[in-house]
Amino acid sequence: TVMFSSHQLPEVEQVCDRVGVIRGGRLVVETTVSELRGGARLLVRAAPQDRALAALAAFAGPDAVQRADGVFHVAIEPGRAAELNGSLVGSGVRISELRQVERSLEDVFLQLVSQEGER
Repeated sequence: TVMFSSHQLPEVEQVCDRVGVIRGGRLVVETTVSELRGGARLLVRAAPQDRALAALAAFAGPDAVQRADGVFHVAIEPGRAAELNGSLVGSGVRISELRQVERSLEDVFLQLVSQEGER
């Protein structure tokens, strides 16, 4: 085991398997990098949005779909992208973007810090 302390989160992401976030002298979270980042998701840009939302919820479940800034984030295995695409097209939805996305360690860190600041 090697203890590595850094504020260069992209570097931490490349070097470490497990990470801990300490704020104010207190361990906020400790886990693997992949678990902390929440795994991969699919980003979907599609129209019409209401029809896309209904089709995505039917395919992946309503709790697996989030809409923000005109795009959908779907919490399903990226390997199911083709199946999802077929389901959307079959529902009359036009897809302009469908790709895998992962949160960066920096995004997660900032979210943890802001949550801690609210307590």
